Amino acid sequence: MHGYSKKDLLGKHLSIFHTPEQMPSVNEANRQLKETYEFKGEIWHARSDGTVFPSWMHNSILRDETDKPIGMIGTLTDITERKHAEKTQQLFWELINQSNDAIYVYEADEYMVAVARDLSERKRAEEEKRRLEIRIQQSQKMEALGTLASGIAHDFNNILTSILLNAEMISYHEKENSTIKSSAKEIHRNSLRAKALINQILLFTRATETKRVSIDMNTMLKDIITMLRPMTPSTVIIKQDISDEPEIIFADPTQIQQLIMNLCSNAVYAMRESGGILNVKLEKAVIGDDDRSFDGTPGSYVKLTVKDQGHGISAENMKRIFDPFFTTKPTGEGTGLGLSVVHGIVEENEGIITVESEKDKGTCFQLFLPTIEDKTRPVAEESSSIPTGHEKILFVDDEEAIVSIANMMFEHLGYKVTSTVNPADALETFRSKPEDFDLVLTDATMPEITGIDLSKKLLEIRPDIPIIICTGYSHLVSEEKIKGFGIKELIMKPFELQAMAKAIRKVLDHQ
Repeated sequence: MHGYSKKDLLGKHLSIFHTPEQMPSVNEANRQLKETYEFKGEIWHARSDGTVFPSWMHNSILRDETDKPIGMIGTLTDITERKHAEKTQQLFWELINQSNDAIYVYEADEYMVAVARDLSERKRAEEEKRRLEIRIQQSQKMEALGTLASGIAHDFNNILTSILLNAEMISYHEKENSTIKSSAKEIHRNSLRAKALINQILLFTRATETKRVSIDMNTMLKDIITMLRPMTPSTVIIKQDISDEPEIIFADPTQIQQLIMNLCSNAVYAMRESGGILNVKLEKAVIGDDDRSFDGTPGSYVKLTVKDQGHGISAENMKRIFDPFFTTKPTGEGTGLGLSVVHGIVEENEGIITVESEKDKGTCFQLFLPTIEDKTRPVAEESSSIPTGHEKILFVDDEEAIVSIANMMFEHLGYKVTSTVNPADALETFRSKPEDFDLVLTDATMPEITGIDLSKKLLEIRPDIPIIICTGYSHLVSEEKIKGFGIKELIMKPFELQAMAKAIRKVLDHQ
């Protein structure tokens, strides 16, 4: 055990088995042995090669009949393996104690260890990771859609401009109730739907700017319901409950119109087969500080309720109704953007939206939009009359179809027009006779020379020439930017005859 031979030990003191560092514990063991005649305990020993090992030592004093010590007997056991096992066991229990798992040890024919682990944190982390991945994917999808929408908006709105103006010109020249006039009105109506769809996509991807003004929700809602009635199946009855007192919010009119139209259109669609009643209610709502059922800022709101008796929304679909591109409508009948746009508009205006639905019994949407105290500046109703004039206009657009119909439009309004599809030609025409023109209308995005660059050159020639710029879509053009260049007005395509006529008179009359 110690590595000594019998010869090596003869005449040696027992201290040969210990290092100087071990002697204090050996002396303590000897003291106990002398006092009690017995010692049991762990003592470290040293081998002949200098290595040390733990041992279990049991020594007893031998005594004669008179109780006089006559010798000593003892046993020594190398407990290196046992100490190693104890250390391993200690580490094992420390590991168990520090673990969040529940660990069970069973003793049967053999030992069996079972581990029960609480996966709550891991599951929460996995769910958060999944939600983050979905948000990233959604963000990437929105970015891609925004790029696509911005790219096609200009060209698509150019096409719609030509279609809208042609349909309007046909309507003005055809007799009332004629088949052609009816068809032209249908083309015009569907073109406006296409325009609204592009606006929804641009709005949803935040690729278009919003302009907030005071809006009388009562008047707007009544007007939209009036417009909605002719497009609603006879099996669907619209009931409205709208107070006469103005309820003013501060928002973008186009957004609020889209919000109302999307909710009402969805409600009508849900009842297209079975029929039913569409209830639309607008009322004041005052939310107090102690109203815990309302997840919003306390204050004054206008509450819009849109309730249908349609097929309802399943619990599974309810979780996804505000997700972009989610729709239960057949292919070709829905884009999946309607409620996403509604949700986005409500959030942007610091409002709240709630929805309750029961399968086969209908759905009820409630919207809360904050009102403003100033009720003296609601949006004024625009006159339906179309102003005319006699001035001379220089019109520039690189689309042949738009130039062709614009010539007809300006002549219909009484103006004398010189038009071209080439901005360079327009510049030379103006340079040769700048005083021949009272107004310049130019497209924003054209090859070789943009509308902004053309306007700068025209203003260098004649600083007082009023200019209106038109665009289907461009992130480089906004009302704020064009005013800095000296341009008087911005018109978004597709524009209608009345909008263009009013913009022209606004600029010319101001001059």
